[in-house]
Amino acid sequence: MRCRNCGRENLLRANYCAECGAPFAQEQRDAAYSRTVYAKLDWLDDAWQTLKLDKITGNLFFRIAVLALIVLVGWSNIRDHGATDFSVLDGEDYEVQYNAAAQEFYILSQEDTVTVSLYVPGKAEDLQVDCLNVAGEVLESVQYEVGVDIALENRRRAHYRITALYEDESRTITVYTYRNE
Repeated sequence: MRCRNCGRENLLRANYCAECGAPFAQEQRDAAYSRTVYAKLDWLDDAWQTLKLDKITGNLFFRIAVLALIVLVGWSNIRDHGATDFSVLDGEDYEVQYNAAAQEFYILSQEDTVTVSLYVPGKAEDLQVDCLNVAGEVLESVQYEVGVDIALENRRRAHYRITALYEDESRTITVYTYRNE
């Protein structure tokens, strides 16, 4: 860094001129440093850290906010897409398809009778399984305990209405069985 009084070249770290003793202001030292190779390297390092987002992602508040956002999105996905709803679980000898618009389950199997596993949230007391014909008349009605697999037959022109009975309410799903040949 060059002294303005005497014109002598001094070290960048110098607080005073080595020849005349004139003090250097912080602005003069910063201006001299900004013209050096070290300042250019510092600028490149700052630019690289900005590109890597280290200044943002290294912040503890940011990390906590991202974790909270992930938990919130996951919870809303489970709530919105029915992971906590009464539903038919996938099985080894059958395939389950769900029609969200009609809220119906379709079971495709190569067997005449399919043993189906259900997911029943909460504390349901019993399951009521009704076999209905096309007109909606009950052909057969069977009651099961919760946790027991349910046997459904592949019947043409009939479907099943499975109702989970709770103390104060009931939840119902509609299941169609098809023979997959």
